[in-house]
Amino acid sequence: MSSGAPAARSSLLTRRGALSLVTALILGVIVLVQLLVRSAISRDEMENIHWGQALAWGNEKHPPLFGWVNYLWVEVFGRADLSTFVLEKLNVALGLFLGYLIARRILGPGKSLLATALSLATVNFVLMALKYNGNSALWPVWLAFLLLLHVAVRGGQWWAWIGVGMLGAAAVLTKYHSLVLLACAFGWLTTSPRGRRILTRPAPWVGVLCGLAVLIPHVHWLFTDGTSALAYAADNLTEGTGAAAHVRYPVKYLLIQALFLCPALILIWRWARRDRLETRSPPDELDRQFLLWHGPVLGLMPVGLSLVSGISLGSMWGIATWGLFPAWAVARFGLRPRRARVRRALLGALALAGVYVAAAVVDGLFIARQLPYKPAAAAVLDAWEARFDEPLTIVGGDGRYYEGLAVYAPGEPDVFGALDPVTHRRISPERLQREGGVIVIPVQMTESLALARSRFEVDAEQQLSLPTERHRLYRTRAEELVVLFMAPDNAHGPGTADR
Repeated sequence: MSSGAPAARSSLLTRRGALSLVTALILGVIVLVQLLVRSAISRDEMENIHWGQALAWGNEKHPPLFGWVNYLWVEVFGRADLSTFVLEKLNVALGLFLGYLIARRILGPGKSLLATALSLATVNFVLMALKYNGNSALWPVWLAFLLLLHVAVRGGQWWAWIGVGMLGAAAVLTKYHSLVLLACAFGWLTTSPRGRRILTRPAPWVGVLCGLAVLIPHVHWLFTDGTSALAYAADNLTEGTGAAAHVRYPVKYLLIQALFLCPALILIWRWARRDRLETRSPPDELDRQFLLWHGPVLGLMPVGLSLVSGISLGSMWGIATWGLFPAWAVARFGLRPRRARVRRALLGALALAGVYVAAAVVDGLFIARQLPYKPAAAAVLDAWEARFDEPLTIVGGDGRYYEGLAVYAPGEPDVFGALDPVTHRRISPERLQREGGVIVIPVQMTESLALARSRFEVDAEQQLSLPTERHRLYRTRAEELVVLFMAPDNAHGPGTADR
């Protein structure tokens, strides 16, 4: 026995090293391709930065947490493309590590490595590695919540339950559909005898109170300044008409999720047929229910909600919901952690990364989506400086481009969206009147232009024509922007003499 133990440990270290190496290779390939193809921070991250810039308890679309993280990150590490790439990769690597820790607590070292390798062999992993937004930010937050929940239930420590409450609040402050995660956690506790006994103790409810305390400022913001966020959430949960909607939305969502998980599902199906004699579940009933509730039940929860209510579902909602599905599959079907299987899962992940590389190269050569955010920011600033000597401190807008000024403009002007300054904590009507600003809207958004002209005291307009990299087979076209100028009080400059 003693001679076999070092060999087993050596084998395990070899597998762990291979997993780390291949994971780093996959992320490295994605980073390299992004650096070669993309010439600016993604639009999602521009939105994050301008939302986080206000340090408010919400914005016109989402809860505030991932915007805060993105903004504070670039404040510390610089507003460079590479810094946001690093944040994207650290986010997904943290999610993988937390998923591995949860699986290791339940399945042991070997099977947890297999479950982590299967997590890599999903489209979800590639999508999360591409950009940092609300959907990809959920993955580590949800898994951190589940890890601490498992620790709290097993150990019963007060600090763990307080952490569970805080992380549950953090999940809601990242995306509102985190409520399905909390529902599954509550379902797990109430359907197991041990969980019901735990709920009779004070520690879990102290954690709930701590989480509610964290959410109070956001709830207050929602009902005072957050009406646009509520309207956006309502628009994204539009109920379909007729019985067909109750089937169409969930079926479409389920098919997309199956496509995202397809490589891992194929491997699980093949291996499950061979391992019929293996123990098919973890030995502990509580752990078995934990993986069930936070694996397939959590993944299918949006489908059930849509079947009942007829609400539409965003396909990206599923990115975080399947985080523990591979661990559940390894436990449920008793998949043996053979080295060849880990290798095949990693090869599947490399194949997915290869598909992304091919798509990115084709996109960069023929169907580039990159819009000229940097030239737009420079052109708007030049137009402002041609009129006023005062610095540009406030930018608003709709559509695209105005967000780029929060990232690329010198002096980092405060930026508000939805043509509503109250979405930014530091912008007031008095300040807008005193310092002036610009509204940037694409020319084709006629309704937004009409609304902006009626809502703000516009002193001048200018149309900018920007050559873009958006083309098909090298045919370029110009992007037209309308810039509305609101002059500062006591403005000085070449464009103010006729006011």
